[in-house]
Amino acid sequence: MNLLSFSFMSARNIFAALIILIIGFAVGFFVANSINRGEVDELKRQVEQSKLASNSRNSEREAVLTEEEIRAKIAEADANPGDVRFQANLGIALYRYGSMKRDAALIREAGRLLVRANSLEENNFDVLAGLGSVNFDLAFIAGEPDKYRSSREFYQKALAIRPADSEILTTIGLTYYLSQPPDFETAKITCEKSLKINPNDERALEYIIRALVGLNRNEDAEAYFKQFRSLNPANPAISELRALLGSEIIENR
Repeated sequence: MNLLSFSFMSARNIFAALIILIIGFAVGFFVANSINRGEVDELKRQVEQSKLASNSRNSEREAVLTEEEIRAKIAEADANPGDVRFQANLGIALYRYGSMKRDAALIREAGRLLVRANSLEENNFDVLAGLGSVNFDLAFIAGEPDKYRSSREFYQKALAIRPADSEILTTIGLTYYLSQPPDFETAKITCEKSLKINPNDERALEYIIRALVGLNRNEDAEAYFKQFRSLNPANPAISELRALLGSEIIENR
């Protein structure tokens, strides 16, 4: 399986470029149900630009990053288990790419490397947050709901290091909302805490509304909906939330 193609680069440099591209491009975490289509398109655009730039230097020499080459990098990590930087950087890059591709097997490999990095450096925020995201996506993509609890545990450890990280706090709220059975009340409370840190957190507002609907507290949800709509009238979730609440009720109040 070809993942990305570049010209005039060694396999090692290609993979390094992939890591830099993914880490530099991804803002925050790729939560499975909130990948921004524009970000994916931008990633493709950057890859195409890299290919064109390389082709302009030498159109006849081409190197292709294959699954085998990815396996070689994973094998290199396995051969150097004490290199925490290598484990962490490769694990995070593989997670983000695997999440974007919705590739559970690749996400598991990323998790294995991040677990190793965590054993070497327990208080590394990026590793802890990465493990939270790995478990979140395995719960969501691979249908393993028990992973939401594991996800939450790692996120909470990361939050202990950066207590003002509203994005992680919101995602912890999502783990409660998406669990089976869902814990709407704790999801709401957690997202409200996130909103106090960042009043413009649209995702926190969205899931407060959804949690309130789950609690049959539509009037409270409507107040948050008005705030959500005024914050970003172009948010694509508006139409779905309006339908959840009942469009006629909202428009008449």
